[in-house]
Amino acid sequence: MDFGTRTRICSRVMLLAAGITILNSRGWAQTLDQYGGSKSIPCSAGAKPHFYTEKINNRWWLCTPAGNAFFMKGVYNVDMNDTTPDYQGVALSSVIATKYASGATTNSTLNWAAQTVKRLQSWGFNTLGEYASAYTWPVFTDSRWGTPDSTIPAKMPYIVLIRPSWYSLFNQQSFASGPVKDLVNGIKTSVFSFYRSQSADFWDPRFAEWFQAALAKDVTIRAGYAGPNNDYLVGFDIDESDNIQGYGAGPDFLTADISITGSIDDHTNPHLGWFILVTAATQSANSKFSVTYSDTKVYAKAEFANWLSARYSGNISLLNNAWGSRYSAFGSSGGWGVGTGVLDEDGTCPSRATTCWIPVDAYTLTGATAAMKKDLDDFLFHHMDKYYSIVKSTFQAQAPGFLLFGSSPIGSWGSPPRKQILQAASPYLDAYTFGNIPTFMCPLCTDMQQRIDFAALYGGDKPWLNWEGFMANADSYWSSSALPTDAITTQAQRGLLYDQMIKQLTSAKDSSGTYHVAGFQWWDYYDMRGEHANWGLLTRRDNAYDGVQARIATAGSDVIRSDQSMGVSGSALMTR
Repeated sequence: MDFGTRTRICSRVMLLAAGITILNSRGWAQTLDQYGGSKSIPCSAGAKPHFYTEKINNRWWLCTPAGNAFFMKGVYNVDMNDTTPDYQGVALSSVIATKYASGATTNSTLNWAAQTVKRLQSWGFNTLGEYASAYTWPVFTDSRWGTPDSTIPAKMPYIVLIRPSWYSLFNQQSFASGPVKDLVNGIKTSVFSFYRSQSADFWDPRFAEWFQAALAKDVTIRAGYAGPNNDYLVGFDIDESDNIQGYGAGPDFLTADISITGSIDDHTNPHLGWFILVTAATQSANSKFSVTYSDTKVYAKAEFANWLSARYSGNISLLNNAWGSRYSAFGSSGGWGVGTGVLDEDGTCPSRATTCWIPVDAYTLTGATAAMKKDLDDFLFHHMDKYYSIVKSTFQAQAPGFLLFGSSPIGSWGSPPRKQILQAASPYLDAYTFGNIPTFMCPLCTDMQQRIDFAALYGGDKPWLNWEGFMANADSYWSSSALPTDAITTQAQRGLLYDQMIKQLTSAKDSSGTYHVAGFQWWDYYDMRGEHANWGLLTRRDNAYDGVQARIATAGSDVIRSDQSMGVSGSALMTR
């Protein structure tokens, strides 16, 4: 779209949430309790202090503290704290400060928070997802609210996100005695040259140390579960999949480029067992986080060597026969990258006589013996069981009674994670946050039922929450970023697809007849500056894609675009 064209242009969109009452669309009555639960679908366990899960007949639900079924309709990233100007020179935080300078309070952030919660509720959403501003939470107190308990007048259920696998890497707020090492940092780029994120060594005791202290001492996190009205807390999501490489899409299904074209692609995540096998046995520093380590031991690698020794009864010849390898010891014998022990392995087989037995492909493990593949898979389960056991025990000690989700999301691009991750998570998590299962916007995904059945088989009989999002750059605030290959080009299409998505989520069931999907979260509230992408329900001028606010219209002989006017003039609406 050329914003300079002097033509009447109006998106006439269907707002993504307006007019779509999800429970009614599936034939369920809509008499709601204070949390948004349906009074016509009572949970048999009745009222409880916090949200919980229950399977009613063959369908999983979240249940509100009032004891009613709750289908989550959440929105991620309900936050306005972006101070960086975008391509139009506009900083979202400045827009908010001006637009909400007056209102119920003397503070623009509080005024924005109050109106935002009302806005979301009026559109049919019922949950503040991860990355929401704490000012929107019903547990945040400020005397300027003027309410009896000094909290926001309109209250909405919310999710708290805690990210130990990220913040422990640089020991944020010095909650631990030192930073935790990143397993990816210890892998040679010549051995793994593809996309590199992070993967924390949670065998390091500092990981649990940081996690426990953060939950107990971080002001925002603690307020999230210990403040007034904490019965509105739906649960905790643990870690962000962008920072925990290996938790995303597994190799069992082709991934779908769901957000843009709907095409089949390959976004498979690497095998964490392979990562641990080839990473360095020690690390002294990490320049990415500007940290040094007084304790250089990589605990995950040491655990793998010990685990292999136990599996093969301490007999290195048995391991060599199974793997086709030539190790001299399970420990170190000469040093990483040059020695002949398992701890010395760097991915190039320094102890080899001829060819290397380590598979070059970290994703499929092609070339590994069957025994080696099984060992790596089994250790992956062992590794992930350690992670989720730390998560569960930490919350049982610090914040018992709340639901645990994880991670945000698990799996990605319409594909479940490796089965070992699901199997490890199952005893510890109350629900999964999936990256689109069932997969939406993938006409070439003819194996949809198999994906659902895979997640149900290895993840167990649990409720699912779905990450969802798709964009239409062409007629949005980010029209300058539109591509000819974009699958969606208008907000009206986007609204219709949203309706189709809801029907797909609520109709999806595994082959045993169980409906697992208990809700979704939409990415995200505002269009994204960093990605130049129309993910949002609103533009970065705080205008909704409702066919009234975010539009271009004529005023006399001039074209006026609401997203290019800071004032209220003619058709350039900046309503609250």
